[in-house]
Amino acid sequence: MTDVLKDSTSKVMKTIDAQVPLYVRMNSSIYREHNRLAESLLEAGYSLERMGIGVPLGQEVRWAADMGIQLYAKTMMAQAEMYGEFLKWYPQVYVSALRSFDQAMKNWVHMAYPETGRTRPKTTG
Repeated sequence: MTDVLKDSTSKVMKTIDAQVPLYVRMNSSIYREHNRLAESLLEAGYSLERMGIGVPLGQEVRWAADMGIQLYAKTMMAQAEMYGEFLKWYPQVYVSALRSFDQAMKNWVHMAYPETGRTRPKTTG
């Protein structure tokens, strides 16, 4: 049984380790996209200014452009904050689930082998 546990544990750890680059890539992609959107917002502002060179923009047009840019910026900030909260929450939930599974396995072992109590079974070797 110890060999089965050792082999299974090794497989689980290899699978988890293989996922780390994926997590890094996913978060890097999100970071890059937020930066790209921020640059896009800035470019939109410059474009609006260039369009207005030599032609005075009406008060309504300027107000609409200002409101659009502010709404775009607020939306980006809200999305970044929500994603940040998700990044804080997700590991907590995941670790809690792992600990619950660990406790369930310990309970199962204790029910299946009550004579072991809380002590670790002796291995040969």
